[in-house]
Amino acid sequence: MSAEKLSPRQQMIGIMYLVLLAMLAMNASKDLLDAFLKLESGIDLTANNFVENVQPIYGKIEAAAATNSPKAKETLKNSRIVKSKIQEINTLINTHKKWLIDNTGGVDENGIPLAKDNQDVGAEYLMTKGNGEDLRKKITALKTYITGLIDKQDTSVRQSISALLATDEYKDYEGNKTSWEAGISEHLPLAAVTANLSNIQSYLRNTESITINYLAEELIIDTYKVNKIQAATIAQSSYVLKGEEYKAQIFLAASDTTQQPTILVGDYDSDLFGKTGQLKFFSKADTLNIKDGFGSYASAGNSVGEHIWKGVVRIPHPNPKRKGEFLTYPFENKYLVAQPSAVVSSDKLNIMYMKLDNEMSISVPGISSDKIRVSANKCSIAKKGNGQFVFTPNAIGKTDVLVQAEVSPGRWETMGTYPWMIKKLPKPEVIMGNKEIGGKTNKAEILGIGKIKAKYSDDFPLSSTPTIQSCKVSFGKGSDIGQEKDAPGGIFTTAQINEIRALRKNDNVFLIIVVRGADGITYTINRTMTIN
Repeated sequence: MSAEKLSPRQQMIGIMYLVLLAMLAMNASKDLLDAFLKLESGIDLTANNFVENVQPIYGKIEAAAATNSPKAKETLKNSRIVKSKIQEINTLINTHKKWLIDNTGGVDENGIPLAKDNQDVGAEYLMTKGNGEDLRKKITALKTYITGLIDKQDTSVRQSISALLATDEYKDYEGNKTSWEAGISEHLPLAAVTANLSNIQSYLRNTESITINYLAEELIIDTYKVNKIQAATIAQSSYVLKGEEYKAQIFLAASDTTQQPTILVGDYDSDLFGKTGQLKFFSKADTLNIKDGFGSYASAGNSVGEHIWKGVVRIPHPNPKRKGEFLTYPFENKYLVAQPSAVVSSDKLNIMYMKLDNEMSISVPGISSDKIRVSANKCSIAKKGNGQFVFTPNAIGKTDVLVQAEVSPGRWETMGTYPWMIKKLPKPEVIMGNKEIGGKTNKAEILGIGKIKAKYSDDFPLSSTPTIQSCKVSFGKGSDIGQEKDAPGGIFTTAQINEIRALRKNDNVFLIIVVRGADGITYTINRTMTIN
């Protein structure tokens, strides 16, 4: 993109301006100053032409932003800031020109400043009072802001803006340097000072025109081009229960058949992408095969429930200056995997045990697990998620499991009622090592293990362990039975172990064990071990 070219009229005004400045430096007559003021009017007209010509461009940017395009909205915001900043400086310059003329006697009947040849007021106002320095800082800040909007690759545009808004030190014909504000006011008649200020205004309007045209062209060049439009539909669900409505959305889809997109499927950090535009996948993403602009996605439905899948579609950036970059469009979708019919099954058995946490899987075809609710008499129920429920019965007997599903927002329907049996837990066993306690026993085994445990029989399928509440031990030699003593938790004390060491063949170890089942029921179990 190149800088805007000046018209022949604008070029002539510029040449005349330089000639008249040279003549002023040679103490030109007041008639020439009048001509210089007429030239200033021509500069003002040129600035006004810039304003008129740029208005339609603002309109195009506003129309693009009305489509809710994020890029167009950003461009509209930037264009309004540029317009506001330039208008602020332009208004400030008008204030300066008005003050210079009003405070030197005003103008005559032809609008010519009465003090047009005054060579003191300009420097005093702009230099001594600091108004020129303030103006220079505002122009410099404007230049910094605008060049920040322009791509670094567009050097010609950046150079044009920098030249138009230059506020470098002024160097006279002898090579002496002075401030920018001195260069536009010191030793110059009022007519030249106001003309210099008007010329700055024309540069501002020229800058505005170049910048707004650039922003508008960048907006167009960043637009993705399409050459194919076709109808598409998306159904809310392809699975409909009796009594439900089938709903679908129909829309036009556009694509560019000249270039294939890249489609990546995988879980990514959506928060990071939303804030920074940076794409970070949590694990390796799958790249889909593309045919005629369409990517084909398939996933095995091995587990029941709702499955969310997401990813991004990437296409090369249409702006040739941004080669190697991509436009990225995220997407997210979900699907349900369900059993062929409503299913209620225990993860262990087709019965429930009282006071235990009985895990059960419950699903309804076409319905996500978060839209299923379950109730049952004689049970408290906790939902674990993904179709998993925990039933804790509080009484034995029959219970009915009621399954309901939200088939549409706010409408729940019964999917079925299923009878189940609640049983109490079996009586626990007491063991030492892996052997049930009782009968002939080797003394060495007792001394080697030294601990009694409680358990359910091996054919009991649930993972649950009874606990030993108390254990009393006594020893018998022949018909002589000793005193009962506690073995806390079923563990023999040191004194009891010493007594066991002293036992002889056919001596007895008597045990009274109180065991509490997982269902809260206690059992008193008596066992006798005879030393062989």
